[in-house]
Amino acid sequence: MATRHRDSLQIRVLAPLLGVATAAALLVTAASWWFGQKSALLEMEERFASIESTVARSTFPLNSTVLESLSGLTKTQWVTLDAEGNLVSATLPIDDQDIGQFQALRPLDSGWHPIRCEGVRFMARAFHRVQSGYRVDGVASVAVLFPRSKVDAAARQAALFPLATGLSTIVVVCVGIWTILVGMIRRLNRLQQHVERIAQGDFDARLEDANNDELGRLSRAANVMAGQLDQLWQQVHAQQGEKLLHQISGGMAHQLRNTLTGARMAMELHQSSCPIEDQQDIDVAVDQIQQAENYIQRLLSLGAAGAGAPDAKPATITQCIDDLRSTHRPVAQHLRVKLIWDVAPETGGRWVSNGSSFCVAVSNLVLNALQVASVVEIRVASGRSDGQAEQCRVQVIDNGPGIDPVVADRLFEPFVTSKPEGMGLGLPLAQRCVDDLGGQIDCRGRDDGTSGTIFEFFCAVKATKPK
Repeated sequence: MATRHRDSLQIRVLAPLLGVATAAALLVTAASWWFGQKSALLEMEERFASIESTVARSTFPLNSTVLESLSGLTKTQWVTLDAEGNLVSATLPIDDQDIGQFQALRPLDSGWHPIRCEGVRFMARAFHRVQSGYRVDGVASVAVLFPRSKVDAAARQAALFPLATGLSTIVVVCVGIWTILVGMIRRLNRLQQHVERIAQGDFDARLEDANNDELGRLSRAANVMAGQLDQLWQQVHAQQGEKLLHQISGGMAHQLRNTLTGARMAMELHQSSCPIEDQQDIDVAVDQIQQAENYIQRLLSLGAAGAGAPDAKPATITQCIDDLRSTHRPVAQHLRVKLIWDVAPETGGRWVSNGSSFCVAVSNLVLNALQVASVVEIRVASGRSDGQAEQCRVQVIDNGPGIDPVVADRLFEPFVTSKPEGMGLGLPLAQRCVDDLGGQIDCRGRDDGTSGTIFEFFCAVKATKPK
């Protein structure tokens, strides 16, 4: 239960947000404290300069009575020394141990010196009296002590308002985001339970979600998927029996769970980025959900021999690559994998006959590489060879452990995988999509001899949009 609580989406979103907001509030508070302290020190500088200009050239004697009057007027403490550094007079008790602090003061020094007398902290500066050798009071230098507590009080007063404002804002924002997240996660949990029922073979299950947002559309797509699976169950049961049904339903559930994982990560990125009006991350979530619907259709056609690609719509390479970039960026960031896109400029404007098939093929190859590598590079180029029609070449190169020799010969067959958690459907689906594009797909080791794999496929492209 404790692990489940730590893995909660609310905690994973709010914890970094709360940390960043708290750090920002503390930083503003510290800056306000510093500016308040700086302002208090500047005020002390002005007061000291005024005192020095008035007293340094004055002709009246600085005896105890005069010092007490000056102390009351300026709200400071005064200490006078003769030319030998001996104490002449002071407005506060000074013992033999304290006198050394005042003898160390340099009148020409422009900095403030911390001094403690009778347990009280002061900020001290000193100045010379002009023609001190001719004065009857014997005062050669004067030390003025400003209470340190005034500086600290000014700093606290400057920091208090931003601290209170920051903390209250954090509380309000966190409560608001928590409330929104609770609603989203409640809907995600219902959707997850619905998908699990479908994965268990309950194709009659339906999820009612009247919202027209991404989660609502995904719920309706899951309902459509369940209905289609129910129809397929009837057909497969009559034609091939339970084995083919198991492949289709298991594959559907496998891919849909992967899509939900992508949607969750996109939601996390969206919720942890402020301000709310930033729609970049929500666009990623929309692309993930659209990919889910395409995957459902693809997997349904994968289980039906001879079925063509659903909803074949031409698209440019640029459009496909842009969609793939936005879709896989959060996945790569989450897995901490470096994703490199190398698209030849002349390739971007070329058209493929089915943009969805192209995206699904590349997406499955990239996702397969992201699970095993720390660096994944996608190279896209086009050209002609031996007088043939122009083709697009796509390479997905990773630095993973390479292909397991046990499954190398059957890599593109359904349910063939070397991953304990894998289902073995990604590569067969990629091959089916490349077939829809009239191309070929293959894999091999890296050309430079290092560990890793290169998946490569070719497909026909045109300079103008196909009819």
